[in-house]
Amino acid sequence: MIHLLIITLIYLSWQDLKLQLIQSQLLFPFIWIAALEWHNFYLWIKLGIYIIFLYYNHTEKKLGNGDIDLVFVVSLWLSAWQWLIWLTLSCFLAIFQYQIFSKAKIPFVPALTISLALSVFYF
Repeated sequence: MIHLLIITLIYLSWQDLKLQLIQSQLLFPFIWIAALEWHNFYLWIKLGIYIIFLYYNHTEKKLGNGDIDLVFVVSLWLSAWQWLIWLTLSCFLAIFQYQIFSKAKIPFVPALTISLALSVFYF
């Protein structure tokens, strides 16, 4: 199932690069499937943190809401260790991307997608 998520993220990366917007509703099936699995004991805690981040982002506008949606969805599918590696690698890739393109706003979904593929297949 994680492979389907990565394929979906490739499409969303293309959208983010072109439009700086993503269709977050494409992530909903992955939320539902993860919610149905028994091992996802911390779903409600993650959902609460997600809502807090959305509220904070609504007032501060530091990230795109699609980026927060994506971080939440991936948190449902990875172990804590994989999630930390993934997010750290994503941030390093985004910093590298910022250094190359020197834009005030950079699309974060491509960095999240590349690092997810690397963290899932390597770690």
